[in-house]
Amino acid sequence: MYKTSFSKKDFSSIPPLCSLQSIWYRHCMVSFSQAKDLFRLQQEAKKIKKQLKSIHVEAEASGVKVIVTAEMEVVKIEIAPEVPRDSLPGLLIDALNRSLKKAQLVSAEHMQGLMGEMGMQMPGQGQE
Repeated sequence: MYKTSFSKKDFSSIPPLCSLQSIWYRHCMVSFSQAKDLFRLQQEAKKIKKQLKSIHVEAEASGVKVIVTAEMEVVKIEIAPEVPRDSLPGLLIDALNRSLKKAQLVSAEHMQGLMGEMGMQMPGQGQE
């Protein structure tokens, strides 16, 4: 069975409509402000990502040179003719690993400012 009669007491816990509207308005204003900040940060992140693609980092290991972007994409591998074929895999791995580590550092330096604006901290930053 449904209740057909209500008293004022039944509605005492419900805030008045104008109060609900003001709560909704304040919530939306914060959300719009946050959305605006998020959009700006997203645009900056895209800009930084584009910059990282144009930054080239290189490392060399006994005649094997590897060039990667700060986005960690391999751009070029150069092997000198005097490099012994049997040592090539080890030298290539060494040069790749070192160039990728350099690229990570460059990328982290560029992203540090954006992460700070977002209130986030890069690993290893600010720990003293």
